[in-house]
Amino acid sequence: MSLIIPIICGSKSDLIFAEEIKNNLINYTLIKNKKSNKINAKYSNYSLIRPIIIIASAHKVPHFLMKQLDKFMEIENDKNNKNSVPLIITIAGRSNALSGMVCGYVDIVVVSVPPLKTNLIPMDIFSSLRMPSGICPLLILGSYNATIAVLKICKLKSIVRELQEDNKNKILIDNLKYNYIFTSIDFNIKNENIDLNKYSLIRSGKVRDIYQSKECENILLLEATDRISGFDRFLENVPYKGTILNNITTYWFNETKHIIENHMIRSFKNSMTVKKCKVIPIEFVIRAYMAKSKTQTSLYYNYSKGKRLYCGLEFEDNIKVDEELIEPIFTPTTKGQKDELIDEKYILENNILTKEDLWFCKKKCFELFKFAENKLKKRGLLLIDTKLEFGIDIDNKIILIDEVFTCDSSRFYLKHSYKNKIIEGLSKENLRKWVGNNYKNPYDLSIKIKIPKEKIIQLSKDYLLCNEIITGKPLEISF
Repeated sequence: MSLIIPIICGSKSDLIFAEEIKNNLINYTLIKNKKSNKINAKYSNYSLIRPIIIIASAHKVPHFLMKQLDKFMEIENDKNNKNSVPLIITIAGRSNALSGMVCGYVDIVVVSVPPLKTNLIPMDIFSSLRMPSGICPLLILGSYNATIAVLKICKLKSIVRELQEDNKNKILIDNLKYNYIFTSIDFNIKNENIDLNKYSLIRSGKVRDIYQSKECENILLLEATDRISGFDRFLENVPYKGTILNNITTYWFNETKHIIENHMIRSFKNSMTVKKCKVIPIEFVIRAYMAKSKTQTSLYYNYSKGKRLYCGLEFEDNIKVDEELIEPIFTPTTKGQKDELIDEKYILENNILTKEDLWFCKKKCFELFKFAENKLKKRGLLLIDTKLEFGIDIDNKIILIDEVFTCDSSRFYLKHSYKNKIIEGLSKENLRKWVGNNYKNPYDLSIKIKIPKEKIIQLSKDYLLCNEIITGKPLEISF
């Protein structure tokens, strides 16, 4: 059944306002697709609400207006019709005879939404307020408020609650963003001084330095540095980054122990001692969106080049950029200096994992992703995709290792912005986008990439903001 919502405009000049309400109603009430053998977008073109825009002036074409109203009321009063017309929206300005005429003609709710401009004066809404006795359209100001009113009248309570939660998170996040505008970023900050005499450097990776404990063979020290990488190279140092990544990982390790055991023993500011494991040489990448990216292993990069078979998965045509997929997908890559796309068949044929161990890792990936996704949504973040890693401990048990749901290993979008078709991310993808837009081939290592200081400062503030949203606590940066 569809809820048909007529949006009647008094003139063509009201169409822009009507389209805003229509798009809001459609976007907020889209229906999930049915699963198919191919990966497709999560939402189809069908929504619970079907807004229909009509131009019908009460002054110029009253007979045409009444005919349209008769059609809608016939649908509403027909008990055999699966569709319903629970209300009518009217949009008219200073001489708002439209709302009064419609309200006096039908026996359903009429929502009057004057097409307000930024330079509002009392005359713009006077006629909408001063209605004759017995004529009682609901007066709502603003297209977003009109959308919420419609959803409430239609008793779509779960959607309303979600939008209210989004609005609350928007206010909280906007307040945090404002606070970080005035945060001073210290490029000379030093990370925690650890007594490295107790450890021996084993390997210096793209972003982490790994040390072996001299006192215990089965203990390592992982130091998260401020280095940031992208396009298979070191890009720059970002103040506080190591501490932030370590803090977020510590948070998630503690939060997800009920799902799978992890290698953390003790966490410090930008480092942690961990149980020594045999690292499974796979990056377990989980994706939930067709997120735009210029990295050669990304789903979007390959899909935009016309590829429909990706990591062993077949995709439908016409999935739009940044659209949510029907369900999260597993798209593994090799683990090394240069990541390569692989599939489950490759993992099994090369004896990287047994069928049982691969199934276990995949199962835990999806459980971890769903847990983090639900938790982050409540805090105003969408988990777009992530990279997880596993290792085998001395008891031959598969456990979670490395970093978990950080700004480096994951991509996050602000939920309220995404719903309004604005992509506002909080991850190192912001820096990757800048590099990709300013350098034709950032994978060419003969080309030196120079990143402006203001970009590094903004990224540092984005990481600080992301840390506070995820963990619920600000990072103490005066150390």
